[in-house]
Amino acid sequence: MFCATAKFHSISRAAESLGIGSPTATKQIAKLEERLGVQLLDRTTRPVQLTPMGERYSALAWPLVEGFDNMVGSVAAEGTTDPVSVTAPSGFISYKLPDAVKFFQATFPHNQVRIYSRTKSEAIRMLSDGDVDMAFVDPQVPPHIDFQPLITFERVLIAARNHPLAQQYEATIDEIARYPLTFLRAGTTTRTMLEAEMKRQEIPYEVGIELDHTEAVKRYVSLGLGISVVPEFIVEPRDRESLAVIRVQGSYATEKIGAATLREKPLTTSASNFLIVLRQSMGAIAEASFKPSAQASEAV
Repeated sequence: MFCATAKFHSISRAAESLGIGSPTATKQIAKLEERLGVQLLDRTTRPVQLTPMGERYSALAWPLVEGFDNMVGSVAAEGTTDPVSVTAPSGFISYKLPDAVKFFQATFPHNQVRIYSRTKSEAIRMLSDGDVDMAFVDPQVPPHIDFQPLITFERVLIAARNHPLAQQYEATIDEIARYPLTFLRAGTTTRTMLEAEMKRQEIPYEVGIELDHTEAVKRYVSLGLGISVVPEFIVEPRDRESLAVIRVQGSYATEKIGAATLREKPLTTSASNFLIVLRQSMGAIAEASFKPSAQASEAV
């Protein structure tokens, strides 16, 4: 996105060339500037001009963007169509993967993506057995597996809007345990974490309803059938019409998810390209502070 703006000296024309809206383009550039800690554009001029740091960054970024475009063309010409197989929790699949998959398939239209919904233990087993290219899990992985962080998120409590906890800004784990809980099946990461903490603190609790899908959890909770703790990213704006969303107190409320891969098994070209696209679409954490990597980068 930044390179297109540098080319056209216009955010709106750059956005149009990439097929995205101007507000989205503006946010992408602002996010890039925040990540780098520098101002890249002088927005007070018309047409838009690059700042001195913007000129420097443009000189670094253009060869990478052109190189990636050449790589895409080369891969397409060679017909690299190995399927990409990944596994992740259902919430991550439903709410974080779709944009990345959409961009990946637009860039590599002949690559199939296979996605399996699994608990963490199941995902690690599939990865270890070579059944998938990567698994999206938290950072606690076995020694034979590498981990690249992608996002940090908070867990939140959801309850019906007329629930006794609905008016609170924050809830403690003992307050949560006073009410019947509606959870995904045993072995899912958030449930495992919460149950372990309640047992550690010797707090009695009751799981009233167990479901298979995050959408079902939200629906049952909105009807007053229990409360639940979920990753914040599964709560969409429309959900807040029927759900109260309350912060969870404690260090266990914050978590990372990243890409786990086998240390001794190199990724296929298709899987490597998928991970590149995924990291960029999620604004992956722990990236280099100035020089960008060779990514499928709308922001760059």
